[in-house]
Order: sequence, then structure tokens, then C-alpha cells
Amino acid sequence: MIAYAQSTGSIIVEDGTYTVKDGTAFWAGNGANITINGGTFIGENTLDYTLIYSSGGVIDIYDGFFQCKGNGGILNVADANRNTARINLYGGTFVNQDPTKTQDPNNILLAEGYTVVSETQENGDVWYTVVKK
Repeated sequence: MIAYAQSTGSIIVEDGTYTVKDGTAFWAGNGANITINGGTFIGENTLDYTLIYSSGGVIDIYDGFFQCKGNGGILNVADANRNTARINLYGGTFVNQDPTKTQDPNNILLAEGYTVVSETQENGDVWYTVVKK
């Protein structure tokens, strides 16, 4: 894990490249907040890990490039903390996973006035980008 915000902690990510193998890159738990303003986030997971994970915290994504090259997912919230866990999407590009088509439609939310556009790349990957309407 690269960073774990707990309780009333707060993390702001401005840029950088974050690669994890069989783990979670950023995790917000129990009232913490993570704001992602940019960066590249790569999961090289052979196991079923999630790249960006909320367990009772709030994660706001304004920009960034997110990709899982294995079995893991990009975004997820903890089952036990669905009443407080949330991921808000204001931007970002997500490779091969539409961030609005998850098992957590009430907890992974597209911000009002935003939509997702998709673009198929030459290699067959589909990039889903959150943009203002």
C-alpha cells in the first residue's frame, strides 16, 4: 500500500506515478479524506485487490490515469461501511473499467454536471474519461 488515511486524516495527491503489485494504492478509512488531483495509478495485481479503496472514508478524484493490469479492480468501497464510504468522480481516465458501472452505484458517484466518454485505443483498450457535460 502506498498510502492509508485513517480517521480524520487527509491526503492530497497532486501528481506522480504509483505502481502496486498485489495491493491497494490509496485507502481512505473511517472518516478520512483522499483527494486525487492527478497522477498515474497502476495495479499489477495477480490477486483480487482494488487500486483505490474507501472503507468508511471519502475519496474525491479530479484527475488521474488509472489502470489495473491483472485481476484487481480500480475503484471499490467496503461492504461493511457502505453508509459512510464514498468515491466522488470529477475527472480521471480509467482503463477498461467504466467507473460508473460498478457494484457500488450508490457509493461511487459521478459528480453532478459530469459524464463519462469512452475511446477505444489502437491496442484494444477502452479509456473511460470523466468530463464536464
